[in-house]
Amino acid sequence: MNQSVYTANCEPNTVIMHPLPRDSREGARELDVDLNDNPNLAIFRQSDNGMLVRMALFALILDVVDKVDQHSAPVDWYTERRF
Repeated sequence: MNQSVYTANCEPNTVIMHPLPRDSREGARELDVDLNDNPNLAIFRQSDNGMLVRMALFALILDVVDKVDQHSAPVDWYTERRF
């Protein structure tokens, strides 16, 4: 899918999701990079949230939830995209 296909076939508020990784090579039949600036593209938010959910699940599975606060540190790599 690319921006022209999205514009022609989707409502303006349609959210674009993809489980990642994506193949953005020409002819790959996935999400084109021209969608990166589309405010309805949710794949980067999905990946950010997915990592945090996996970390929480590991803490629960490994029974170390009570130790998480002892080892927490400020997050400086996360940049929330606002549209």
